Amino acid sequence: MDRSFDETRRRADDSLSDMECQRARLMRTYNTYLKHGAVNAAAELMARIEALENEIKFEEHMYRMSFY
Repeated sequence: MDRSFDETRRRADDSLSDMECQRARLMRTYNTYLKHGAVNAAAELMARIEALENEIKFEEHMYRMSFY
């Protein structure tokens, strides 16, 4: 299956956008946990958020290297 450069770039952009949306959802959940006093659950979720942020930074770097 041959994909055009533009299609590949669009898919990569969509993937980054999805990851940002996932991070936003996790942050809302984290804030809800803190609001209701679920400190241990919030701490576990923050570890997932930090891992996702690192993954997003890596993917953004790869995106820049691949498409610019």
